[in-house]
Amino acid sequence: MFLSYQDGWPHLYSIPSAGGTAMLLTPGNFMAEYISMSFDRKWMLFCGNAGTDQFDIDRRHVIRVAVDKPGIEVLTPGEGNEWTPVVTGMVPMWQ
Repeated sequence: MFLSYQDGWPHLYSIPSAGGTAMLLTPGNFMAEYISMSFDRKWMLFCGNAGTDQFDIDRRHVIRVAVDKPGIEVLTPGEGNEWTPVVTGMVPMWQ
């Protein structure tokens, strides 16, 4: 897992442990910030200015993405600002 600006935005990428090409996990016009990994190493949790509202570009929400496939899930949508997510237990609350 690594953060890169390869497409002009700070996004998360993954390379399989066996090697290969880097896979973009977080496509879109938003940035990934304050990144942490789940205890089971299957998910990355981060904040980003992504969501369905046109004003989300100016907000931050908590988002997760699997380490092995593209696609984000905004965990805290709405009009608020959330940042610096931290995994605090062994079992994520969103399962």
